[in-house]
Amino acid sequence: MKFSFFSIIMLTMFSFLEMNCAPQKEIQISNEEQPIITFSKGRCRGYCPTFTIDFFEPNKIRYNGEANMDVLGEKIYTISKKDMAKLKGVFEEKDFKNFKNEYLIKNIMDIPKATLSYDGHAILYHEREVPKEVKFLSELVGKYIPKK
Repeated sequence: MKFSFFSIIMLTMFSFLEMNCAPQKEIQISNEEQPIITFSKGRCRGYCPTFTIDFFEPNKIRYNGEANMDVLGEKIYTISKKDMAKLKGVFEEKDFKNFKNEYLIKNIMDIPKATLSYDGHAILYHEREVPKEVKFLSELVGKYIPKK
């Protein structure tokens, strides 16, 4: 059976389109996987963003928008391995594990608490009390929260 040049070109194009349009493999995170970085903000009595974002080796992210966020619900996606390495490098550079475990304002009821953790060390804080380095790291991690 002979194929014309045109037939071969068309077959090649359709094969290429089929490869690029095929559904991507679903990203999964097993129950055994532990996040290397977690950032969450809790509820308040008003309009406070409430979410959790977890980063897993080598480059997976699980986000759960609970309330007052652009994106609600769970989303799992990836970042580049290079970005993950840079993010971890900043935590190491800021000497994250040497910060206290808590920076809270006592006797104030309606200020949402945030938690930032890296490699097993967690910090619970109110934004008004946290050192600028921890606030910087929280903002850096927050850049990976999905937008509409």
